[in-house]
Amino acid sequence: MSYIGRTPTPAALTASDITDGIISNAKLAQDIISADTALASEPADTDEFLVSDAGTLKRIDYSLINGTSVIVNAGLDISTASGEQVVTGAGFAPSSVIAYQTISNTAKWSIGMGTKSDSDYQCSVSNYLDSTTGVTDEAHIVSVYTSNSPDRVQASISSWDADGITLSWTKTGTPTGTATINYMFMK
Repeated sequence: MSYIGRTPTPAALTASDITDGIISNAKLAQDIISADTALASEPADTDEFLVSDAGTLKRIDYSLINGTSVIVNAGLDISTASGEQVVTGAGFAPSSVIAYQTISNTAKWSIGMGTKSDSDYQCSVSNYLDSTTGVTDEAHIVSVYTSNSPDRVQASISSWDADGITLSWTKTGTPTGTATINYMFMK
């Protein structure tokens, strides 16, 4: 830059030299984000993002927008099913769960869901007595029927844990077999 007379003494720019609203999008380089080091893994829950809330810039933690879900498989020998079963592997404290199961070598299956906030459960069982009959159960998250009789095991959630849930199983009759149960945990 040309000057008439002497070149001014360089001075550092301070925050008081810049008034609110003076830096706009047009004054930012096009690579202001893409020129920085890329995050090579999922953000930590405490990582922050900058968002515009109806024109007002705000920060938000990743934990508030992280819609995490994970599926955990847990087999169960239903002939000895009464008692507690701890299901872990979610990687977080779940707020809701969907459980779906099948019993080996049968057409019987069920799907159930539960939420931590209201301890509400709903389970639907298909083919529990024959090839067409279904039933809804509002007291359990999983119901496993093994024959055309009331032989079954059923579970309710006894606790919501830091890494999954604890189930309380009740056995009726003499069910046999191994149930394959998948739990989809949601944050």
